[in-house]
Amino acid sequence: VGPVAKRMFEAACQFSEAHFVTPMIAVAGSVADYLNNCISGVESHKRVFINNGGDISFCLAEDESFVVGICSDITSGEIGANATIHGSDGIGGIATSGWAGRSHSFGIADAVTVFAKTAALADTAATLIANAVDLPSSRKITRQPAHELSPDSDLKDRLVTTNVTRLDSFEKRDALQKGYEIANEMRKSGLIHSAFLSVQGEQIIVAAEADTLIAPHITPLTSVYDQPAGLSHA
Repeated sequence: VGPVAKRMFEAACQFSEAHFVTPMIAVAGSVADYLNNCISGVESHKRVFINNGGDISFCLAEDESFVVGICSDITSGEIGANATIHGSDGIGGIATSGWAGRSHSFGIADAVTVFAKTAALADTAATLIANAVDLPSSRKITRQPAHELSPDSDLKDRLVTTNVTRLDSFEKRDALQKGYEIANEMRKSGLIHSAFLSVQGEQIIVAAEADTLIAPHITPLTSVYDQPAGLSHA
């Protein structure tokens, strides 16, 4: 087994007990992590960034930092928040997933961005959280078997989202709450550091209540609705 495949397998296994995962769920993040490791292993660098189509692996010296814009809508590329990450934060990967992205999704999130120790973990978690942001019985969502859209899809006949019409505030909050619950469990178990979820202009942040990094240093650019207990935002 090659080094990238091994990273993919290890990342997927950490989520497989509680979630449906496929062999390809962490491919983009794993490739980014592998290249980052290759560069960092050759010589010492204060800042290394590998951006593989939005799944980012990085390595920062403790005295280094960088600011990243968080996409709130994959289709438009709109930036919904900014995050400042420091080398001492223990974060080495960022990934974003959504129903209108390159990969198929079971859910309706416009964007879910995850911060984690590696890009492979962030990649896997972003996909799973985006799947959970959903309204399963809603007639406002159009779905289609994955294999009809992509014959070689490893999702086979599972229904994936192809369109979402305008939702009301209650529907958006209901869908986000489902994603919040999954993301917060991942955070509590140490699989992710924090996450940013967005559906049609509504945004929610998942972070430790007492976390001074504020997920990390996320500053929402639009209003966030009343939060469940334990939710932290700036």
